Parts: sequence; C-alpha cells; structure tokens
Amino acid sequence: MKKRKLIGVIISEVEELYQHKLLRGIISQCYALDYDIAIFSTFIKDSDFTEYKTGEKNIFNLINLDHFDGILVASLTLIIDNLAEEIEQMLLEKCKCPVLFIDKPAKCFPSINTNDWEAAEKIVDHLIEEHGYRDIYCLAADPNAVATILRVEGYKASLRKHKIPIDESRISYEGDFGHAGGERLARKLAGGEIRKPDAVMCISDRMAIGLANELLNHGIHVPEDIAITGYDGIDETAICYTSITTFSAPIVQTGIDAVCELSEMMTGAKPEPYKMVPGNLEIGHSCGCSGINYMKRSGIFRLKDKLDDYKIFLDSYMTESLTAARNLEDCINKFCYYLYLIKNYSDYYLCLCDNWDESADHYDAEDPLHTKIGYTEEMKLVLACEDAKPVKS
Repeated sequence: MKKRKLIGVIISEVEELYQHKLLRGIISQCYALDYDIAIFSTFIKDSDFTEYKTGEKNIFNLINLDHFDGILVASLTLIIDNLAEEIEQMLLEKCKCPVLFIDKPAKCFPSINTNDWEAAEKIVDHLIEEHGYRDIYCLAADPNAVATILRVEGYKASLRKHKIPIDESRISYEGDFGHAGGERLARKLAGGEIRKPDAVMCISDRMAIGLANELLNHGIHVPEDIAITGYDGIDETAICYTSITTFSAPIVQTGIDAVCELSEMMTGAKPEPYKMVPGNLEIGHSCGCSGINYMKRSGIFRLKDKLDDYKIFLDSYMTESLTAARNLEDCINKFCYYLYLIKNYSDYYLCLCDNWDESADHYDAEDPLHTKIGYTEEMKLVLACEDAKPVKS
C-alpha cells in the first residue's frame, strides 16, 4: 500500500480569521490530493509574559521533521520574539523536505503571497468609479510590512489609472492594523490637524472600525461627512454602527495555491487547484452605498455569544497564569479556579515534563534540572478528564 504524503503546517493562533481562512484552503487542497496534514500552532500570537512566550515557542520543538514530505510556514502569524526567523533557521539546519513560506518572504526558502495589490486597487476603483471621490486618504501601518507595501501600491495603482495625482502627504503609516490606529487619525481629522478628505481607505478593517467609531464621538458621521473602507472582511465590519465596505482577501485561495506549489516542489508536477476562491468586495454603508449585507449581519449576531466567550477567555490570562505556576499544587489550584472559562468540553489532559516538579519545592528559573527548552523523553499525565469527569491519571 502506497504511503500517504504528510504535510506539516507551522502557524500561530488558529482561532483568528486570517488563520482560519488560510487553513480552510490548505486542508481542502490536502484532502483533494489525499495528503495527511499535521498542524503545529501556538495558542496566541504574542504575550507580554516572558515565560509564557518561551512555553509557546517550545511547541515547535515537538516537530519531528523526518516524518514530513513538505512543510508550510504561515510566517505572517509568527510574531513572538523573532519566532519566524528561528523557525526558518531550524528548518534550514534540520529539514530535508521542501519548505514553503506563506505571505511573508523568507531568506532561504521560497514564498507565496496573497494578491493584496489587486484587492486594494479594486477598493479604490469602487470609491472613484461608483462615488466620484477624488481626494482619497490612505491609512496604512508599518511601512516594512509586506501587507502594507502591497496594499499601498494597489491604492497608488488605482489613482494612476484614474489620472489622480499621488500625494504622499495623503498616505499615513501611523496605523497599527488595530482600532487604535484609526482612532488616532479620527482625532487628527476632528481637530483639523489633517484636512478632511472625501474618503479614507484603511488597509485593515479594525483601523476602519476604530476610525468610524471615533469620528462619531466627535460628531462626524460616516458616510455622510466622510466615506471609509476597510480591508480583510472580518466579521466585526457587519456589526459596526455603520457597516464597513471591505475586501475579503483571497486568503482561502492562497492556502489552496500554497499546497499546489508545495506539491510541485515535492513531486515535480503542479496539480490543478481544488477550487478557485477569489476575493470579493463586500459592500457596506460606510462608502456611501445603500446596500448592506443583512444576511452576514444577522449571522454575526447569532455568533455574538461565542465571540464574547472567546474574548473573556483571552482576557482572563488563564494560560499565562498556568505557565507561572511554581509547583504542581499551585498549577492544579489555578486550573480549578479557571474551570468556569472552559465550556462544553468532554476530554482534558494535562501533561508535564517528567522532571517538572522534581527539581525543587518551588520553580527556579536558574535551576539546570528544570527543562525550559524542548521536552523530556517521557511526559507525566498529571490530570485527566474524560466525558467531563475526572479519571485516575
């Protein structure tokens, strides 16, 4: 019997929208090609807690690279302290199979990227062609980020196509891909520090939402006083006080194409994509259009409780607190305290390094006996629940 090929995926925080869409494409194409897939992920992308970050990065030491036929690296998500660079170095030294990075170039391996340029160009085309806007401000972020570079170039391409002069002073790189970046711009617009444009193209939805909400706080209405667009197609755009016009990038297709590209690197033959999933413009009210995607909005409200629960879970710092436990008793007590956050679970297993609680009565970061990088040859199962009931471990 022919052995099925095994693809490894290195990623962080799979609950986020980008990661969810990317994995959807990867998994669907692996299924179409009859490949097995193993996903290695941290729980969150970053943390202010040093010990927790060390533990999160340690997850990738579990990977036995000899078992894989190909590796995909979602490098855009690996933002914990030089993690993307460390993963690349590990693969360079230990990996014998083909490796492909996604949405962020690597020094030593090939990469594949989402077509952000074309998507951003379509957004600005809509503002110009459908609404007649000419003075369009661009709220960008880190000028060195691949996403920023491509989306700003798409913005400029649309202006050139419509023979609108490019004014670099109307492009701001003070955003942060989050709500705060949009809020800062809103305060500058409201205070007259920046001349109010016809429209603002934000290179992320969260900046667009932050901008819209903060403008309203200053009595400036969207789209009556200023039009706004976002980018990414996140769920939150549908429940903002004015639904945000955005572009749902072809992230699923990027995942599909990544598997096809990796398959060609593995076999020498590139397969046909499982399914074409192009990005699309999602029309809201913020650009001045009257059409609103009510089906999407109602669907988001049905998921609101689930989203709120996830936010409460992240804000609780449960995982960081467990990581900071100084002995086994402290760990179990903290786990019991946070049980209220874990809903509808059936099975739970807590495994610790074999020497985790033996080096001292209390954790000592300098103790050489305490395993901090990698894992012990054997692990201890110290707590187990099956069918939501404790069992003897």
